[in-house]
Amino acid sequence: DALRRVAGAVASAPPELLAVAALIAILTNEPASVGAELAHRALTAERDRIEAGSGRPWFAYATWFAQATGSLLWAERYDELRPLLDASIAQAPATGDSGRLAIGLALRGWLALRLGDLAGAEVDARTALAASELRAPALYRVLNGGVLVNALLEQGELEAAEAALAAFDGEIESEYLAAAVLRFGRGRLRIAQGRIDEGLADLLGVGELT
Repeated sequence: DALRRVAGAVASAPPELLAVAALIAILTNEPASVGAELAHRALTAERDRIEAGSGRPWFAYATWFAQATGSLLWAERYDELRPLLDASIAQAPATGDSGRLAIGLALRGWLALRLGDLAGAEVDARTALAASELRAPALYRVLNGGVLVNALLEQGELEAAEAALAAFDGEIESEYLAAAVLRFGRGRLRIAQGRIDEGLADLLGVGELT
């Protein structure tokens, strides 16, 4: 709460601080406009920092960018989010930041899923998961897995969704917030399979995690 207040009050707050504040605002159910405004400030602060020639190493980029763009996703700022993700994914190879690529694909896939573009969501998730040689935080892989399982489920591909889940046996019960997306998919899949008790347990588990 103190961090959130500082970010809101300091005009020159860095993008890393503003992005965390945006995520806090979203997760604590402040109005969507509050989280979106903080996310916009984070993105603007980074642009200004680059233009001033005071940029930092790219390794820190993926984390705060994920927080800022994830906040825009939850705030349902879909039209402005897609170009940001497209640009970041396109620039990722030049920066050598595999985390940036992984989270960009995960969030773009999640956005596509929310908009009903099931094929697009599946392609982005599979692309990220197929690049297994790229180093990226495990939670980004888990989020891509969640997008893939949910996209397959929405397409009625229950066997394919089950096969996708098999790659995450050791991670689906983790405490990552991203694991909630994966476990939500498993819960919905179990219900679709008629395994109601298991599905209900997963959905209740998602509630506890979030």
